[in-house]
Amino acid sequence: MNKKFQLVMSNDADYPAILGDKCIAIKEFGTKDLVISSTSKVSLEKAMPSLGNESNAKLKVPPHPIYEGIVHIKMRALISVIIGCDVCPGGLPGIAPKKSASEIAKLKESSANNEDLYNNLLAYAVKSGPSSFSEEVLTTFVNAIVYQPTNEFGCEGERTYINDAPQELPGYLQEFKSAATTMKSGPDVLECKGPCYGHSHNFLGAMKHHHCNKCKEVVCHLCSSKLHKSGTDDYCLPCYVEEKMLPEEENVTADSKSIQQMRKELKEEYNFSGADQLSIDEVEDAWLCYALQRFTCYLENCVVCAFKWTMHERLGKKNEERKNTIKSLEKGNLSLLKMIDEYDSRLTY
Repeated sequence: MNKKFQLVMSNDADYPAILGDKCIAIKEFGTKDLVISSTSKVSLEKAMPSLGNESNAKLKVPPHPIYEGIVHIKMRALISVIIGCDVCPGGLPGIAPKKSASEIAKLKESSANNEDLYNNLLAYAVKSGPSSFSEEVLTTFVNAIVYQPTNEFGCEGERTYINDAPQELPGYLQEFKSAATTMKSGPDVLECKGPCYGHSHNFLGAMKHHHCNKCKEVVCHLCSSKLHKSGTDDYCLPCYVEEKMLPEEENVTADSKSIQQMRKELKEEYNFSGADQLSIDEVEDAWLCYALQRFTCYLENCVVCAFKWTMHERLGKKNEERKNTIKSLEKGNLSLLKMIDEYDSRLTY
């Protein structure tokens, strides 16, 4: 992404939000239909005639056009942080888009210029948002959007940006700096264990986070989960997976079986005498093997029943050939495949 772009093909709402009212994004696309979006009604009205006379396109106006007419990029970034975006999923609790739109309308009337409007909205967000979201935290989120480089970290050459390079950044945005950027400490940063072993990452301490109930390591809310919807204990994802495999009955959901249940079925239903000596992986493999065999038998019985019904309908109730074939099938003297081969020419599939 750079200053020369003309059209964005993405369903990521952050693009039109940050790139301005003139940006148009193809949000959904298929062989026949397209859905284009923009933060500006005027931009869409100018674009719609290009769709052609045969187009049945309709303009859907959002209930709260919160970005409309906002040209200050940090102001647009702050709005994204408030209502929710990639850097701040879910936005600020207690400040809904409708409430934000109403407040912005009031601030526009009382603000002298765009910079003044941004500072006033920032003060409002600090006052109305969670206590952990200080001005320093919110500013860091804004900078994370505005100064996200357009080229990947570690690539050759100087970092490039949608706008000017940042003069100063907090430590949390270390990877976003240019050669001329001055770094400062900024808000507290924590290290999350990550979604799997060896993939830790940093996050702002102001964001919701937990200590894993099992390993006690710090984990952000995006990399944690509860064993049950009604549970209160949070687990990092690696520990969550391990706990889900434990044999305790309370860890079993409606659509899964514990290792203990699998061992029990192997012994009682399938007469597997060595089930207690198997490892967890071996128990799963053995149980799945037997379950597949059972399903195959069930499926074959369904086919046999369907075949009996078809013969009944196609060949007549009193047909002696039909009766003899079914008797042979029931006694095991005639295989299902052979039976189907013999009568394939008489049946319509």
